[in-house]
Amino acid sequence: MKRIINRLLCLGVLLSLLCGSSLAAFTPPNGYTNLSVHNYTTNLGEKTSLPTVNLYLDGVPLQADLPAVIWKNTTMVPIRLVSESLGATVNWSPSAPRDAEIIWEDTTILLTQASNTAYVNGEARSLPGTVTPVLMKNTLVNSTMVPIRFVSEIMGLTVEWDPDTYSVYLISPEEEVEYSQVSAVTYLAGSQSIWIATESQADPILTDLGDRLVIDLPNFVLGSGVSTSTVITGSEAYSSIRCANHDDSLYSQYGATARIVLDLTGSTSYRNNLSVQTTAAGITITYTPSQGSGNETTDPVTPGVDDPGAYTVVIDPGHGGTSSGAVYEGIYEKDITLPVSLKVADLLIARGYNVLMTRWDDSSRTLTERSDFANAAKADVFVSIHANALSDFSFQGIMTFHHPNSIIGPQLAGCIQSAVLATTGGIDRGVRTENYAVLRQTTMPAALIEIGFMSNHEELMLMLDDSYQNRIAQGIAQGIENYFAAGNAQAARTDDTPNDSNLPLPTDDES
Repeated sequence: MKRIINRLLCLGVLLSLLCGSSLAAFTPPNGYTNLSVHNYTTNLGEKTSLPTVNLYLDGVPLQADLPAVIWKNTTMVPIRLVSESLGATVNWSPSAPRDAEIIWEDTTILLTQASNTAYVNGEARSLPGTVTPVLMKNTLVNSTMVPIRFVSEIMGLTVEWDPDTYSVYLISPEEEVEYSQVSAVTYLAGSQSIWIATESQADPILTDLGDRLVIDLPNFVLGSGVSTSTVITGSEAYSSIRCANHDDSLYSQYGATARIVLDLTGSTSYRNNLSVQTTAAGITITYTPSQGSGNETTDPVTPGVDDPGAYTVVIDPGHGGTSSGAVYEGIYEKDITLPVSLKVADLLIARGYNVLMTRWDDSSRTLTERSDFANAAKADVFVSIHANALSDFSFQGIMTFHHPNSIIGPQLAGCIQSAVLATTGGIDRGVRTENYAVLRQTTMPAALIEIGFMSNHEELMLMLDDSYQNRIAQGIAQGIENYFAAGNAQAARTDDTPNDSNLPLPTDDES
């Protein structure tokens, strides 16, 4: 038994020696800082070497002439380095041992050199362990060093220690954003209006989806009293109201968005019947019955023009009616192409062009009907507007097509592509050729533009944004105008785009 005990004792001594030698050989990752620690009793500085610590505030390195160090198993930092990095003020008493007063927002921290007691808003707090604020010096500077965790946590920071790199990470608290509230969404039967009550003035983002009007209020949230779904009966304008709160996944630049969707009756459209007014108290959506302007629908087989001397442009909003086109995140392609096309029409009409639309509303038109409509009108150009999709959800960009055998079509497509890129800043996916039916069957220069990829969330959100739709429309209208300005007017009337059925058909549904 004695022999076994002796062997265990020898093993213990050997292990202690090995551990001692490994500790003695340990070098901190950041090395040591040589300095002197001031002693108030003897008024002398004790020279020593202390492990150096890296210090980061929200990922940004904090640097000073005197670095953070470990003293008495505590990370100590220059008082001004952390305090002033957070926008705090440091005041000093005139006599030694000097009191340091840190004022940050509504908090006052009083620290005394060589004292283990601090005062936070007058309340006594003990510093960790036996550490005290202490004056440290190197050959260049001196600074009062304070325990980083104590000061930082009082100032609302999270403190994280990385033992592998001897680094302290200070993390600021996330700012609490106070969102304005939507207190009520009400249908006013007498005036057939919608009243959206807000506690401050909103800047709504309006999206015309044909049979729906989407009203997004960035940095607003719905109040607890707002119903998520309201069915409306007996209204000429609305069939229901739907409301929901969204986080920043809807608009990445906003933390929250209140969305209100007005489902419209079959004969109502935002363009023809609704107006939106915003005040500090809320938003009013006013309904005006149609006056039979003739803009709601257009007979595809009997087109007419207002000014025989002006150029005639046919705008073709892709899909419509039972042909939804691509569908992503509950959004139909047909509900993007129509509002953009209507904006293009408005711009061209204002510039003096004859503008015909293959559809003014959510109605169905076959591809042949669209082409026949443009041919019967003897249009100068035909422009079809679509939104793209791809299995690669990261893919974005704008592209414009013309028929492979068209003589003048490439000029039209190029003018539109260049102008839309200039107004939107979109990614250029080029001018391309394709044997689409509306390009093949029309007898005038024709172009088909894909304004973005619905399969990419960011670009889909852009295409739903009213201001971005305006920029797309401005680009398309300007591209058409640039095309005519470049001397293509006469050529436009004599383009020999073939009705060629021998070319291979694409797989796209526009074939």
